[in-house]
Amino acid sequence: MNNVINKYKKTLESEGEVLVDCRLSPQAKNSEIKEIMSDGALKIRVTSVPEKGKANLELRHILSKQFKVPLNNVSIIKGHMSKFKRVSISK
Repeated sequence: MNNVINKYKKTLESEGEVLVDCRLSPQAKNSEIKEIMSDGALKIRVTSVPEKGKANLELRHILSKQFKVPLNNVSIIKGHMSKFKRVSISK
């Protein structure tokens, strides 16, 4: 899993932005990046409920910490109301 995340980090460093596909699992016991799916998407678990954008905000926090960028540099560009999301991360 670290190889894929490192690849995303290198792309972010060289291009200034990276698009990451995610599959979000809300209401989990722990918040974590669980695995890489067969299509390359990150499977991410969050403890928040999928109401009023709480799970989306927690997803942004997790990616912000992982990629060491400010929260405002992580934005969901597709799938706000879906488990499947496309997230833009910029420097």
